[in-house]
Amino acid sequence: MPARSERIAVPYIHPGGVEADYKADIARPYAEGLASASTLARLRAFVARYGELTADAQAVVAGMEQPAFREWRAGLQQERANVFAGHAFNERYGALLMPKVLMAITLLAARWGVPEGAALNRLCQLGGVVRRDGRLVITPAGRRMI
Repeated sequence: MPARSERIAVPYIHPGGVEADYKADIARPYAEGLASASTLARLRAFVARYGELTADAQAVVAGMEQPAFREWRAGLQQERANVFAGHAFNERYGALLMPKVLMAITLLAARWGVPEGAALNRLCQLGGVVRRDGRLVITPAGRRMI
C-alpha cells in the first residue's frame, strides 16, 4: 500500500518545540545547537527536538556510537573553522550538518527574500512539502520551487 501524504497546517508547529511563525529563524538556531551538544545524548535530544524537520539527521544520530560522535565533533570543529573536514565526513554526517528539509527552507528563504518561517509556511501552503510516514517529504512541486 503506498504511503499516504498529508497536507500540513500553517503556521507549521511541531510538538517538539519548533514553531515556525512567519518571521522564525530555523536553520541558525539548529546550527548553533549542534555545536553546543557536547555529548551524544545531548546531540540526540537536540536533533529530536526538531522532529520531522530533521528526520534524516535523526537517522544519522540514531546509529551513532561514541567513536563516531568524537569523529563528528572533530569534523564539526574543523568545518566551523572554515577547514573542509573531507568528503568522507560529508558523506557520513552531511544530513546532520544540514538536513534536507532545512536546506530547502534556507534556499527558498534566500531566493524569496523572506524569513525561513515564511518560506516553510508557504512551502506547506503550496504543497511543496507534505507529511508522509511521520516525516516531511519535499514533493516534486517543492523541488521545482527550489
